Parts: sequence; structure tokens; C-alpha cells
Amino acid sequence: MVLKDTYGNPIANRTVTFLPVGGKVSPARVVTDAHGVAATKWTLGEKPGVQTLAAAVKDSEVKAKLTVKAVKPPQHLDDDPFAPLTVPFAVEHPLPGSQVEFSGRDRYDHLVP
Repeated sequence: MVLKDTYGNPIANRTVTFLPVGGKVSPARVVTDAHGVAATKWTLGEKPGVQTLAAAVKDSEVKAKLTVKAVKPPQHLDDDPFAPLTVPFAVEHPLPGSQVEFSGRDRYDHLVP
């Protein structure tokens, strides 16, 4: 998660709490760095289906939610390991002009845009 002000400047030293519904995160609380970045590792749960990661900035109304649909991995090596994945997310009560960004990695640690 990246926090930026109205002018696109990073917001440092803000505590972000991550709460998964499905799976686990580590760490659950992160302070944004000089670039406004608060990062955590979200490991999806074992069961296929919808799983959600919520993020909230302490002492503000800024909240974000990332929802993914976990699918079973392919059973054969000949199958495509990169199943299509739609990742909708919502930002609730953002600061005027603020930006929230997410990025992810697949099971091979490749960046997912």
C-alpha cells in the first residue's frame, strides 16, 4: 500500500493495519516508509474462493480493501500455471486527492501488475 497526499507526495510514518479474511498476513501492522510504502506478505488460505485483505490507516478514515478469488493450482504441468485472476479493490473514505496503490506477486514471486 502506498500513501500519497493531494500533491502526490509520499506520506511517511503512518501506521497501517492489515486484516485478512482468508489466509494470514505478516506483519499485520506496518509504518509507512519515506516513500509512503507499507508492505505486508499476504498468504492466501488453503480453500479456493473469495478472500479479502483490508487495510486501515491509524487515526484517519482511510481504508482500502483488496479482494481476490483463490483458485486450485493446475493438476498437470502441461496446464497453464497463470490462471486469469480479477482483483477488484475499493478505497473507503480516502483523504481528498490521496492515492492508494496495491501490487502483488504470484506463487513464483513474479510481480503481478
